[in-house]
Amino acid sequence: MATDEEIDSFVAQNRELIERMMRIQKESFDGIEADESARGVRDAARLVREKSEEFFRNTYVTITSPEVQKHFMTASMEFLAGLNAIADAAPLPDYVKEGMDNVRKAGRQASCRVNTDCPNKVRRESGQEESAE
Repeated sequence: MATDEEIDSFVAQNRELIERMMRIQKESFDGIEADESARGVRDAARLVREKSEEFFRNTYVTITSPEVQKHFMTASMEFLAGLNAIADAAPLPDYVKEGMDNVRKAGRQASCRVNTDCPNKVRRESGQEESAE
């Protein structure tokens, strides 16, 4: 680390060079117009906005792709089927298995109720729909 004396000595010996460097630096800053600087900032902000919009648009298109959604839905259904298989194979008391069967039945009925094309719906003559389960 340089001492204060060494710095003073260097400045005294190179005063003309240091002043010339400072003058050049000042002139380069004076040459930049405020409008030019603002224009650069606006251009950079516009570019960031466009790139961000493009990124989010591409992300949205990717996530909502029917092919991607199909795979996620298939994986979810397989996961639930796996949980059901575990529950069926587990050494559980009968009252627990009966409770799980009731939950499954209620789930099927609820999904059939909101699905107009549910194959398990039975149409009554009065026009009301009821689950066939």
